[in-house]
Amino acid sequence: MLFRSGCFVLSLGITGAAMGSNMAWREAAASEDSNHFPKRTMTFTGLSTSIQSILPFSEYEDKTCKTFDKAENQLSKTQEAFAQDKINDIELDSIGVHQACTNWKGCRAHAGLRCHWYKKLSALPMMVAVFVGLGYVLFGLGMFAALAGDDRGKIQVGVAAGFLGFVGHFFGILYWGYITDSFQNVIRISSFWPYACLASGFQLAMVGSFMLFAGMLCMIAIAKTTLRKGEEEQGLVDDAASD
Repeated sequence: MLFRSGCFVLSLGITGAAMGSNMAWREAAASEDSNHFPKRTMTFTGLSTSIQSILPFSEYEDKTCKTFDKAENQLSKTQEAFAQDKINDIELDSIGVHQACTNWKGCRAHAGLRCHWYKKLSALPMMVAVFVGLGYVLFGLGMFAALAGDDRGKIQVGVAAGFLGFVGHFFGILYWGYITDSFQNVIRISSFWPYACLASGFQLAMVGSFMLFAGMLCMIAIAKTTLRKGEEEQGLVDDAASD
């Protein structure tokens, strides 16, 4: 019992620390070969800026999507789009007249792509938190059921709930890694984006999953011992009755 409770509490503390702090879940080193591209850090809920401050994904979504929507609305009319194409042909930047990046079709398409993925990233922390939270609820119910005496049915339900709790937690953490990996790979098709590898925050959260797995194995071992003991006692009762 003590080991199972310890695994549960330790997993909860480790995962909570990883998700609730600015610990790096992904990290990419600065690149001097690519116009001094800055170091990029992904936390559970946000992404670093060029000055290394962390902004939530929702703020990136808000700014990028507003810029994209504004450009799309301005250039949605045929006459304005035609005029902008002619202006682009003149290449005003070459004579020192700066234009907004989204006035160019390629840049505007890239902004739209980033807008789409920032929306996914904004929803990601809550989705992962739901899976992880559900995992802890199921694991806690499994512990409670497994403590309900020698009832075979309750013990089996407890083990099943503990397993589903581990799966929910494990899936939630892996889903964060999968979505952020997909985001980077899509962005890198159209622009330079140094790949941010999984870092200590993600690894710590995975340790939280494996702590639940260890607790689940303990539940299975106790369940087997309890069921075997019950079968032996039932066999003794049957032998005594036959005598």
